[in-house]
Amino acid sequence: MSVSRRGRVALGVPLVALCISAAPSSAATPTWPRGEVIAYKCADSLCLTEPSTRVRRRLLASTRPWPQWDPAFSPNGHQIAFRGYYQPGSDGAYALYVAPISGCAAKRVTRGVAGDPSWSPDGGWIAYDTSGYGDIYKVRPNGTGLTELFAGRGVNEGWYPAWSPDGHWIAFVIDRRHGSEIWLMRPDGSDKHLLHTDTTAVDQSLAWSHDGRLLAFVRSPATDDGAIAVIRTDGTNVRTLTRAIPAWNPVWLPDDAGIAYLTATPLANGNLGIARVHEMRTDGTGGHIVAGPRTIQFASTSGRLTVRACR
Repeated sequence: MSVSRRGRVALGVPLVALCISAAPSSAATPTWPRGEVIAYKCADSLCLTEPSTRVRRRLLASTRPWPQWDPAFSPNGHQIAFRGYYQPGSDGAYALYVAPISGCAAKRVTRGVAGDPSWSPDGGWIAYDTSGYGDIYKVRPNGTGLTELFAGRGVNEGWYPAWSPDGHWIAFVIDRRHGSEIWLMRPDGSDKHLLHTDTTAVDQSLAWSHDGRLLAFVRSPATDDGAIAVIRTDGTNVRTLTRAIPAWNPVWLPDDAGIAYLTATPLANGNLGIARVHEMRTDGTGGHIVAGPRTIQFASTSGRLTVRACR
């Protein structure tokens, strides 16, 4: 049983301890930094919280669009892109939305299926995939400039675009019959080249380190659950960091001090229990629970969660 492409995992019993594959490290154990805001799935909505203060609220002041998935903060932390359903109950009737962190309004950015958004470092563009249709696009936050970057056409499916910190590259995953491939391309869709081929696992959820030297991702072998792995952005030195318990949704801590992620205990029925945010060193040691939300999907940014004030 693996975490699905869309991140839908069942909720249930609490976690057990995390098992780590790497040897003990002398580096300091990372701690969740103060002044960080988390956007996370709360039932079928998105919520915001400050783990250090336990302040929390729903992202949107309104009930639409709903349900909501795939939160991604803009580089300055002032906006959130997400996948929202404009026709609940109708498969495929979802699009990309952008909302200010105040949640006072949400703008529909695309007219078609969109998920897994990733902002350019200057905040001028959002890359996204078309969830099973196999294509990757970019669009401006106001809905203009729609540009196709990768055409999978449902055969070689493109997923999980992730903009590099310097803005020069977009990493993404291609699903093929023989397995998953991690690729890089320029922000205009040119210079596509293969970084890594994984013939024994499905690769998901790419996340660049802040210094641009590493990509964290989820490896989900056919006979095992997902694990957090890292690869150098020159395609070398692939390492699996977690073992034994399903792990997904890697997020780099500030200054690349560690990696935060989600993990949960498998249940007897094949689903997953309640997921909690963990963090670990970049070598996979020192894993421990963060005083954050129980969720199946999250993103974080530096900032403060202020009281909502909508006019």
